[in-house]
Amino acid sequence: MSAPACTHFCVNGHLVQNTPHGVSEDNPISCPYCGETRMAVVFEWGDPMYPMCDAVPQEPLRFDNVMTLIPGAVDGNGSPIEAYCFAGVPVYDVSGLEFHESMPVGLN
Repeated sequence: MSAPACTHFCVNGHLVQNTPHGVSEDNPISCPYCGETRMAVVFEWGDPMYPMCDAVPQEPLRFDNVMTLIPGAVDGNGSPIEAYCFAGVPVYDVSGLEFHESMPVGLN
């Protein structure tokens, strides 16, 4: 049997990591949008065959305007630069989830 799909949410409602069914990934340490370390995981989010699938509604409550790093950004000469942009990050209703402090792999 393969690994279940895992969707990690931070306590502020940001979708931190969505790992597809059958793929194994390390748990996230913190939210890339707000830095929060308290996380909850929903297995098989959105799949009605699983009991936790509706623990978080699929439609976001709102969108936060968050400054994010642009991966692979380059300047006019093609040299790598650190660049940012504002992006609308969906915020989900996570009020029904139980949150835990995330820990690096090997410590939990």
